[in-house]
Amino acid sequence: MRYIIVLFTFGLLFTACSSKVAEISMINQEPCKEQLKLDAQNKFYGETVNNFTLNNQSGVILANMDVRTYCDAKLAFKIDKQDKVVKIKVMNTNSSRPDCVCLLNVQTAIKNLPSGDYSFMVTNEGGDKLLAEQKLSIK
Repeated sequence: MRYIIVLFTFGLLFTACSSKVAEISMINQEPCKEQLKLDAQNKFYGETVNNFTLNNQSGVILANMDVRTYCDAKLAFKIDKQDKVVKIKVMNTNSSRPDCVCLLNVQTAIKNLPSGDYSFMVTNEGGDKLLAEQKLSIK
């Protein structure tokens, strides 16, 4: 019986210590710039990302990117970590679809990643369209 209690306690401690889940949070979304009116020649096929950068600040990864999206977009992010691949999924939580697109500069913070070499991929909400990619070592 004592052996079972020791195993159970060790299992709980191991689970508690190893259960840190990677988290992402929005830091800032700047106002629209470079607006483009949508018409027969200018169509929008989904978000795109440029100038994707990562910066390690004492274990918190700061991600900065320019996202081309609808003018009234309210962006949010989900994170999906599988081994050493971190997917940052971009989504527009505003359901309206105006007749213009623009460039939004956004910053996010990623926490609770253990040390290692990672590939960070920015994708669409479904995770099946790669928008940007960077590699980063966390020490």
